[in-house]
Amino acid sequence: DNGNGHPTPETRAVEYEIDAVNMTATLMWEYRHTPRRYTSWMGNAQRLPNGNTLVNYADASLPKVTEVRPDGLRSLEMDFVSPANSYRVFKFDWMGRARQPYLIAESYPDRVTLIFNKFGDSDVDHFNVYGGTSTGSTTFMVSSDVPFAHLTELENRRQHYFRVTAVDGAGVESEYSNEEAVFVNFTTPGTNMVRNGDFADGLAEWDFEVNGDAQASVTTLPGSLLTFAIGRSGSEWWNIQLRQPGMPLINGREYVFEFDAYADSPRVFEAKVTRDGDPWDNYGMISPIVLATQLQHYRYSFTMDQPSDFAARVVINVGKYDADVHLGNVTLREAVATGGLAGVDASGGLTLHPPYPNPTRHQARFEYELGEPGHVTIDVYDILGRRVARIVEEWQPAGGHTQVFDAAGLPAGIYYYRLGTLGSTGSEVSVVGSVVFVL
Repeated sequence: DNGNGHPTPETRAVEYEIDAVNMTATLMWEYRHTPRRYTSWMGNAQRLPNGNTLVNYADASLPKVTEVRPDGLRSLEMDFVSPANSYRVFKFDWMGRARQPYLIAESYPDRVTLIFNKFGDSDVDHFNVYGGTSTGSTTFMVSSDVPFAHLTELENRRQHYFRVTAVDGAGVESEYSNEEAVFVNFTTPGTNMVRNGDFADGLAEWDFEVNGDAQASVTTLPGSLLTFAIGRSGSEWWNIQLRQPGMPLINGREYVFEFDAYADSPRVFEAKVTRDGDPWDNYGMISPIVLATQLQHYRYSFTMDQPSDFAARVVINVGKYDADVHLGNVTLREAVATGGLAGVDASGGLTLHPPYPNPTRHQARFEYELGEPGHVTIDVYDILGRRVARIVEEWQPAGGHTQVFDAAGLPAGIYYYRLGTLGSTGSEVSVVGSVVFVL
């Protein structure tokens, strides 16, 4: 149905059931394209053996082949390279054979992946890959008996060009495929993936957003930290948010997330590495953090145990509390070596890890490392700064330790804890730890 004479002309493919006895025609199926298509002349529709319907819009301005499934979804669409009319179009069984392979090149933080195929040719023994840092290279790189290749031994931070040939069972090599160019930018362990993490260029590379009823601004001075000046905090962490996308995280690899921060008065904030989109997975499993009023360095290590995400984000949330926050030296690196500590790193070799599980209904486990033996105390405080529990007070040797906090009897809310130690050398070191959510 071309649609001529309708109040709103629209070309459709339609199927009717004809009752020749009762002289009726019942509409059984139709396909209307979105957005609306209209051709005033020619065209046809063909029901295919698989139940799909081929639609030809005929006019040079529209596709000549639109194959539609019974549920109305398109499975194939084709048109002439040079616009042309086509009175009728039909689809028949056929087998074409490409003269040369078709190549797709994809650049990742740890490799370049080449995907290729010589369509319609069943007599392909293997493929040859050619490439270099200049176009038209005839330098052989590798052979593959599968239609893809992963390349890792490439000169970094250079433009590379690739072509592929197919070799048949008799050893005859095809013409070169199309040439594809990619910029190789491998992320090596130890390289900071955060751009402008010291805020030397202000907010360049960063996105700052204030939502809801929050009011806030950011300021930077050369050689100083970024300051979040908070007029109204809003009710959610993300009401005041700083973020940077484009962080490539590879499954199974370890990463280290670090920054310096303090607040004008004790408060909680969020600093984490997440998916840049719903469901916003917290890849580092970093809990909200209590900020002290003196500058501290924070270090968290984690293993990417989810599928690789080449566009994760670093996000800083400073909503919910009114105290101004100061932030600097934000880094995210692939770990050079396995192991490493996660938590707040104070001078004297004292490291406190986030509690687990968090939130908790009953008990939370604290892990920490002592660089030297000393007298250790761990105290838990409510959000008003009142001490509600002392978990441990004893002499402990150097090394790793675990303590359990029993929250039974405490009202639901936000708590934070302080680890302090008096070392054998007489030096006193303390660390304000992460928050504990009691449900």
